[in-house]
Amino acid sequence: MRTILCGLVCNVFYNQLSGLLRGLGNTQMPLYILIFSCCVNAGLDLMFVCVFSLGVMGAGFATIFAEGLAAALTALYIRKAVPQLRLCGAWCCDGGMFSAILRFGLPMGLQQASISFGHVLMQGLINPFGTALIAGYTAAVKVDTFAVMPILSLGSALSTFAAQNVGAEDFGRVRQGYRTGCVMTLVICAALAVVVTPGRMFWMSLFVSAAEYPDQAAQIVVMGAGMLAVTPLFYWVLGLIHVALNTMAGAGDTLFSMVAMIAMMLLRVVLAWGFLHLIGTDETGIWWAFVLSWVLTLLLTQIYYFSGAWKKKALGHADAVRRN
Repeated sequence: MRTILCGLVCNVFYNQLSGLLRGLGNTQMPLYILIFSCCVNAGLDLMFVCVFSLGVMGAGFATIFAEGLAAALTALYIRKAVPQLRLCGAWCCDGGMFSAILRFGLPMGLQQASISFGHVLMQGLINPFGTALIAGYTAAVKVDTFAVMPILSLGSALSTFAAQNVGAEDFGRVRQGYRTGCVMTLVICAALAVVVTPGRMFWMSLFVSAAEYPDQAAQIVVMGAGMLAVTPLFYWVLGLIHVALNTMAGAGDTLFSMVAMIAMMLLRVVLAWGFLHLIGTDETGIWWAFVLSWVLTLLLTQIYYFSGAWKKKALGHADAVRRN
């Protein structure tokens, strides 16, 4: 962890540069560079760990090098192929632009931090149940993280799409993108539910080693599969939340997105605590707390979206960008 944190600046630069490319509509090159750097990372992992016997620190060095390579290749591509993003002349800080970036970027950062903090709070509720549920929940979260990647990726794409069309003052295309995103989300989530829930025992077995848990492996798989029996059936609710929030965030209303995500995390924890300590359910109550927090957040999000309040902020955002 210490080694990786030392190279965090490389990851920051890659994300900033790739975000600029995606904002211009070039989503392919950041993907190609990321795939190449991942392959380099895997090769360096084998070399540093197996050949040079550097252990965990070697894996950290490999990650830093791969992230630095991704950032350098992205910067080189921008310099060679994207003239509008080249840095030329004297460098200076535009106070108005810096303020706008901070105003729209800080809520998004806090939103992501709230997601991680929510997992920490949920872990505190799960720990008293013992090792089997702790390990099962950890493995199920890994499966869940992979499963929802298409939802998150679609939301990110809609955010860029909304930002581009708000800049062009074409709110008709923003609404069209929202409707299309909803349909795509429902199709994707239906496919995910079909794949994840029926095969939950298999997916769990990929992350639970009998050698690591010789006496509890089967119980851990069953515990984690309990979560995957419930939450994937309602991925469509989570997906619709991300479609709406990313559309509004891309249009410039990042504050509501932050508030909604923080509220969802707090609702999840409160509902889980209520199921466990007031109603007296077993761990199944925790899984249904996920679902209910999604449903309540979706209702809040839909009410705000169709109220149109976010459009006023979008217009103000577009005016501020033009002035700067």
